[in-house]
Order: sequence, then C-alpha cells, then structure tokens
Amino acid sequence: MPWNDLANNQTISFNNLQNAVDTGVFAQKATIPVSNEQITKADANTYVYINTLFGPYASKASNQLVVKSNMECIIPVINSLNLLWDGIANNETTSSPIQLIVGFNNNFDGRIFRSTDYGQNYSSVLIISDALRGVKFMPAFRHASYLSVPPFLAVGVNGRIVTNSVTDCTSWITVSSPTTNTLFDVGFNSIGTGIIVGFNRILRANTNNRINAWSIVNSVSATWRAIASDGSIFVVVGDNNSIITGNSLGGTWTTRSMPPLMPGVKDLRGVTYHSDGFFYAVGFDTSSLAAFMMRSNDGGLNWSVYLPSGDSFIGAIFSITSVNNVLFIGGTSYSYQIFNNVATRCGANTGGVSMEWLSIVKNANSNGFDMAGLNAGSLIGGYSNF
Repeated sequence: MPWNDLANNQTISFNNLQNAVDTGVFAQKATIPVSNEQITKADANTYVYINTLFGPYASKASNQLVVKSNMECIIPVINSLNLLWDGIANNETTSSPIQLIVGFNNNFDGRIFRSTDYGQNYSSVLIISDALRGVKFMPAFRHASYLSVPPFLAVGVNGRIVTNSVTDCTSWITVSSPTTNTLFDVGFNSIGTGIIVGFNRILRANTNNRINAWSIVNSVSATWRAIASDGSIFVVVGDNNSIITGNSLGGTWTTRSMPPLMPGVKDLRGVTYHSDGFFYAVGFDTSSLAAFMMRSNDGGLNWSVYLPSGDSFIGAIFSITSVNNVLFIGGTSYSYQIFNNVATRCGANTGGVSMEWLSIVKNANSNGFDMAGLNAGSLIGGYSNF
C-alpha cells in the first residue's frame, strides 16, 4: 500500500516505508528490505532519518511496532561551510555523478564546489571576485569553443556568467555578458531558447542551443528571482508581486498579475512547472514573512492561491522544484513535499541552526534530493542530502 494511503493509526511495513522514501516523505539511511513485515521503532531509525525526540516515537519501546503518526522526518545535514550557497545543479540526464553548488563567502567572492559522488563530498573548483547566485545544467546546449562539453551555466553579481570548459568541470571560463546587473537564475526550453533573469534584466541567448553570447531582451524594473518553462513558454517571478511570461523564443514578454484582492506585498522566490499542467510559484509576504503559494494552468496568465492539505507551511518559503510527480519546497528551517495535493513537512537536523533553504534539486543518485541554504544571521551555508 502507498504511504499516502495509510491511516495515521496503521502499522507500517518495510514496503510501506520504501514507498515513503520513493515519494520523498523520508530520507533513506540504509537499504530497506522488500517485505510486508511490520517495522519496529528500532527498524524505523535504522532505515530512514526520523525525529527520535518526537513524543509519540520516543515513548515507544525499541521492539514495539510503530504506526504512521509516530514518525516525523528530519533532513540530515551532511556538510556545512562558511559560505552562502545560492544555487545547486546536478547532471540529472546522464550517468555522470557530477554535481555543483555555487555561492559566495563573507567577502562575497564567488565560489563553485564540485561533487563527483552524488553530493556526498565537495571540493572547490572555482574562486572568482563576483558572488554567484544560480546555476543550471544545460545538456542540449553548447559553447561555440567547446562543442563537445555539456555545459553547466552559473550566473551572479555584476552580470557574471561562467561555464565549465571541460566535461569534469575542473576548469571554467567567463562568458561575455551584456549587463553588470546581478543575475539570479537560468532557464531553457525544449527548442533551445536560453534565458537568464536578474535585477531589472532578462537575457536571451543570441543563438539557439548556444551559451556563448547573450543579449538583453527585457528591462522591466523588477528583481527577477526564478524562471521555469513547460518546454515551450517561460514564467519568471520576483520581488514585489512581480510575474512576467515569455514566448517560446524569449523575445516577447508580458507582465502578469497576482490573484485579485490579495492584500500585502509578496516576494516570489521560486517557480516550477509540474506534471499536473500547472506552474507553481512560492514566496512570502514581506510584512509577516508568512509563506505564499499559488498556481496557474493557463501559462501564467491567471493565478490562484494554492493551499494543499496536510501539514501547513511554517515561516517563509524560498524554492520549489517538480520531480516525478512530487513538488519539493525549501523554506525557513523546513522542507516540504507535496504529493497528490497533500503536504508533508520535514525538519532539518542542523544542530540548532535556523536555516533558509534557498535551492533544491534532484540528486543524480537514486534516492535523494539536495538543498542548499544559509543562516541569514551569520551567512553560514548549509547543505543536505535527503
């Protein structure tokens, strides 16, 4: 039986637990047996990351069976560094384990760290003078000088654009940029249109499927934070209720509106296209920092507030991505998974540090997702594989 179909008072089999891992409810610690045998308290802690201090779980004896409502997930933080991570990307479409995180340190030097083991360990591959804010893997694109290298593209402060010049990402080069404004995110569609968004700027690649030259195609006054595509059109969101949509060629852009009669100012920080045919956008109210989520099923023309059932959002939310029919969301101290319109909230084992999870991406490994974030007070970067 799928995890989502279990009642809160039902006991859990190993197969139920595996389904919970497959649908993003829990992070896996060890290989779960294929069995309909019911699991004990000790089994739960052996095979998945859970909150062992959660009252209903803690009160059980180790050999007692647990029920669904006894288990609360946590996100295990594998690594934390004195860096602010603003973007994360991995090679999801090939068998390569390469994965990158971009960001900056307290001196605002831009950094790229690379993993070759699906995010378990990282090493530095680039240090530059401009902070980096976003990165994407663009397997169908090419740089004119390196036609055989599937590119990652990272963007940041002062209009900085960099790309890997070798397949293993150990060497990087700067791509010519038409702006000195800060750039935040990269997007592309199935016909080879590349788009970069940032402060008062939307850039387009001059040639389809090429990343070596870019032009400004829109200068609407807004801080554009995130971009998504359904394979054809683009939806871009940003601060102060900002929404804009672009056609498949990225040449025509139209300003859109938030849902009518919605009070307050919303900073929209993430957008994704989901398997149900909706674009989903997330952010927070600038006065209360309360989470805000909405969706559109007409290409970003009209939006409605979206409230899933299940667990509620606590604090602001900053990022969203869609993988395998599940929405994954990063917020203040928590992540969330939404499956079949039911939200499940996960805490993070961060040693008491309050994190803001700014970016989230599917791990190239078979059983995980990764998030990158920061402690806003001290600029301590955090990373989790869950």
